[in-house]
Amino acid sequence: MRQASHAVNETVPKNEPRSRGGLIRGARFRLGALVALAAIAGIVIWLAVGGNNSTSPAPGAVEISPPGLKSLAGALRQPIYWVGPATNVTYELTRPGEGRILLGYVQSGESDKDPHLTIGTYPMTNAYAVTQNVANGPHTVKIKVGGGAVAFYNKRYPLSAFISYPGSSFQIEVYDPTPGRARELVASGKVQPVPGSPSETTSAAAVSGRGLIRRALAEHQPIYWAGPAPKGGTLELTKTSKRWFLVRYLPAGVEVGAAGVYLTIGTYPVTHALDAVKSLAAEKGASTIDLGGGGLAVVNPKHFPNSILLAYPGSNYQVEVFDPSLAHAKRLVKAGRISAVG
Repeated sequence: MRQASHAVNETVPKNEPRSRGGLIRGARFRLGALVALAAIAGIVIWLAVGGNNSTSPAPGAVEISPPGLKSLAGALRQPIYWVGPATNVTYELTRPGEGRILLGYVQSGESDKDPHLTIGTYPMTNAYAVTQNVANGPHTVKIKVGGGAVAFYNKRYPLSAFISYPGSSFQIEVYDPTPGRARELVASGKVQPVPGSPSETTSAAAVSGRGLIRRALAEHQPIYWAGPAPKGGTLELTKTSKRWFLVRYLPAGVEVGAAGVYLTIGTYPVTHALDAVKSLAAEKGASTIDLGGGGLAVVNPKHFPNSILLAYPGSNYQVEVFDPSLAHAKRLVKAGRISAVG
């Protein structure tokens, strides 16, 4: 592929020349919130674009048809996003790894080495909240989108726009070399899963403490929380296709599924979860909280400015405590408020 992928926190100078002889550059995309897999050590997406001077697809890229996209989405058990069918184009798909998928639209008569419309589908824990956080950050401009979606673009890299939907475990990037077109596509509501893609999440639903216990028993896995919701508040439960369980604490008057960043406790299947947490704790600038019984929580502002990750010996589940106020998250952890229901 010859598209460029720009990241919110990319440190490469904006006017850096693009190589024509292989790797152009890696776009480092670290949003720093709500991460499921500690081995990733932060949301870091390295996308290599570029290639040779021929007109053949870029390394790792394959031509694919819409029926092929549907079949692949089903096989991977995850959605693949696009902006709908187009005439006189070749669809080109690349899988850089870690579940990331790039779908390029190469116009008929154009060389594959030319920049072209590309849709990136990126796995990301509680992607909606993460995207909303970044959309409120510096150098970003929000894009109005229907359906409760949150979207933005970064002024430093205006050829890309990002979007995520409520309850989603994926953030989508739309890149187009024509200035303004990526934003137009996002605002139009055309960014959707390929028809036939598997459902990504269960709908967010209000749940009681007893309801959480019943759900954990039915799922044969723990679900962590911070205790009952405050008076007038609501517990909201979302399950993703990756069996990530997110318990969000909604204040009084806030409806289930509403936009907003609130205290969220995530339970994620992670093999040898305690080892993953210890690895994060070994990084410079990290601090730990002893949970007793050999359990450990790590505060790592470099990667997770609003989250604390924790795990216990022998467990294959990692727990994330996210709160707009890291101080509040620390108080909950230190007070022993984070526990499995039941």
